[in-house]
Amino acid sequence: MSFTPGPWFVRHCDDERFMCMTVVSSIDRGESNSGRFDNEEDTIAITYHQCLPAVCADNPEDPEDVEIREANARLIAAAPEMYRELNTMVAAAECLMNRVVETKGVKAMDDMEIAIRSARAALSRVKG
Repeated sequence: MSFTPGPWFVRHCDDERFMCMTVVSSIDRGESNSGRFDNEEDTIAITYHQCLPAVCADNPEDPEDVEIREANARLIAAAPEMYRELNTMVAAAECLMNRVVETKGVKAMDDMEIAIRSARAALSRVKG
C-alpha cells in the first residue's frame, strides 16, 4: 500500500506567519496547541484556520469555517483505520454471501452485493 500507515493524529499549531492550522501527522505530538509548526516530515495534511485573503475566500473568523476545517482534519486522520475496517467488513460480507446458498432475489442479499461492489471500488481507488 502506498499511503502512510496509521494511526494518524490531529494537533493544532502555528506556522512562521502565525497562521493557525490543524495538522494531521503520523506521530502523536499531542492534540493541544503544540506551538510552532516546523514542516515536520511526518505531516500528512494541513487545514488552515486563518487564511490570507488572497489564498482563502472564506471567513477565517467564522466559527463554522473553523469547525469544518477541524472536522476535515479528523476525517483525514481517521482514514487509515476506516480503510482497514472497510477491508474487514467487505471480507466478512463476502464470506457471508459465499455461505448462503441462494442470494439472488433476496433484497437484503442483493443490497449487500451492491454495497460490496461499491466498497471494493472505493478501496481500489485508494490503491490506485
